[in-house]
Amino acid sequence: MQVVDCIGIDLGTTNSCVAYYKNSEYHVVSENGRGYIPSVIAVDGYKTICGFPAELLKGRKNAAYELKRILGKRFSDPIAQECKRPDDSIIVHLQDKERSYDLAVNELYSMLIKSIIEKSEAVIGDTVKKAVITVPATFSDIYRSITMLCAEAAGLEVVQILEEPVAAAICYADQIENNSNVLVFDMGGGTFDVCILEITADEHGQRLYKKLATDGDPFLGGMDITKKLAESVRKRLQDAGRDIPNESKLLSMCEKVKIEISMHDSADLGNYNDDYEGILVTRDELERYISDITNKAIQIVNRCVERAGLAAVNIDSVIMVGGSSNLEYFKGKLNQIFRRVERTLNVEEAIAKGALMYYMGVNGMLNNTQIVLRMETNARYVIQQPNDQVYVMIDNKRPYGIEIQKKFTTFRDGDSFIQLPLAQGNSNLFSENQYIGRLIIRNIPIKPKGEVVVTVHCKVDMNGIVHFSAKMDPIDGFPERDAVAELSNPVLPTDREEVVQTINYYGKKREEVEKQKQKVRCQQQLMKMKSCLSDRRYEGNMWYYYSLVQNWCDYADVTSKEYETVINGILDQLGTEGFMRHEVEVA
Repeated sequence: MQVVDCIGIDLGTTNSCVAYYKNSEYHVVSENGRGYIPSVIAVDGYKTICGFPAELLKGRKNAAYELKRILGKRFSDPIAQECKRPDDSIIVHLQDKERSYDLAVNELYSMLIKSIIEKSEAVIGDTVKKAVITVPATFSDIYRSITMLCAEAAGLEVVQILEEPVAAAICYADQIENNSNVLVFDMGGGTFDVCILEITADEHGQRLYKKLATDGDPFLGGMDITKKLAESVRKRLQDAGRDIPNESKLLSMCEKVKIEISMHDSADLGNYNDDYEGILVTRDELERYISDITNKAIQIVNRCVERAGLAAVNIDSVIMVGGSSNLEYFKGKLNQIFRRVERTLNVEEAIAKGALMYYMGVNGMLNNTQIVLRMETNARYVIQQPNDQVYVMIDNKRPYGIEIQKKFTTFRDGDSFIQLPLAQGNSNLFSENQYIGRLIIRNIPIKPKGEVVVTVHCKVDMNGIVHFSAKMDPIDGFPERDAVAELSNPVLPTDREEVVQTINYYGKKREEVEKQKQKVRCQQQLMKMKSCLSDRRYEGNMWYYYSLVQNWCDYADVTSKEYETVINGILDQLGTEGFMRHEVEVA
């Protein structure tokens, strides 16, 4: 096997990683010698910039980052108050030197994925068409749907949406014994996941991964540690009477300090800014600064163990993944609770590699080992009731793939449709759950209230995304028939073509801008050629050729190379070979 026709993508809040299999080895797409790509997207003249070049622009008006944190959010969400659209979805305003851009988060996220794919294809040397994409275990239905939509709009066939802790466990499978309970501690750049899996094997050699419990915080991660450190460093600099850098530079410096402390006992700020030489941050100080984050993470771990119906002694192994897992403080805390805590050799690459291994395992490419997932819902699907109460459509811990049926009737006389506000979560108050949208059931006859009865079929697929269909029960004059069940949410476009059109529009505009720049360069060179030819014997002929070439530049798609070829041909005809070629600058 030379190349596997699928990649594994860990779409991270701060960094993304792409794994591929080539020449009998696993690889990750490397940029700047590092096995990850910063999850930053910037625009410049309709051109999109991604990765390390874009990371240098963080803090500027033309760069967007941490998109994963606001993906699927509505304007009414406190996290997104500064961004708005008339339909209550989020818009991001970017500004480069020449123009401004108003883009939905979905559109930017899709552009980011497309840029990551283009970088990957350049490294792999082949076209990328299929991918297994990972998401946090705490990602709700709406986040998973948007992730899939954005990836498809970027031109990918999404084979599977896989939870990040599950991918990590698959990557680490060779070191996990069968019949084990494994806890995955995944502290990434912007999200924190805990997942407990039961790993067994059947008589056919299939390895079964059964999810027992999941917990986490989608707004707890390495960025929060960096921000805590930045607050403390800012205060120390103020107390010392030093100048304080702007927010972007301060966060960048503190991120590097955090990484250094993960490997050493202290870090000198002077290593990153000469003005701060001699100001040290020790590991003990960092641990004190982030104690509230650590305590919160450990509380989530203990809660997850309890939800699984286990005790700490029943956990056979703890796997640590995610960049922030490099901090010894977390491992020390976990060692106080569990008997075996392992940190993967490369915490940043484990999830992407595990996603790829999943694809290979289910397709018989993984050392004759088949991988079977037994996944279940993390939270209930509930319908809004009066007084903010809920009616449970799909309960928590329901296996993926099982169909549920519920009956509903019209609420008022003459209703031509049934509208059901839908959310996902485990709270008994509807407003405290993650709003998904309105389930609208159409194609029903107009009758007095309660006479029309509709059976709604609900099924959660293997990506953790719910699907609905409906049938109307027979009543007088109307036989049983299919109804139309639609899920309406302004944050989730009903058709991925909406996002595709935006990507294509910016691609087309970028081409137009590049063509115009080429024309301007050619015309500038043409003017320089005219001024260089001072020999009056050629003046009349040159004006003739000048007008022809200028007209060509105006109405054709001209490249600098084409221009050079044509102009040199004219010079040869005029007998001025070599006369001004060193004078004319070729763009």
